[in-house]
Amino acid sequence: MPVISISNSQRRPVPQAGWVKTIYHGLPADLLTPKPVRPSYLAFLGRISPEKSVDRAIRIAERCGLPIKIAA
Repeated sequence: MPVISISNSQRRPVPQAGWVKTIYHGLPADLLTPKPVRPSYLAFLGRISPEKSVDRAIRIAERCGLPIKIAA
């Protein structure tokens, strides 16, 4: 069965799958323009897994003295 990935990293655990193509998020690179602001929190968006290092994001937020919002 043909399988599509959303990143090349997604393919690593199952290299024998019938990978056909990687289709990234599809958002244009210039969609958002960074602006200097003082953040009120840090955000972690992603799946909770060892390779995504949510624990590291929590430590960074603590060191910065900012709350963290986690969406997974």
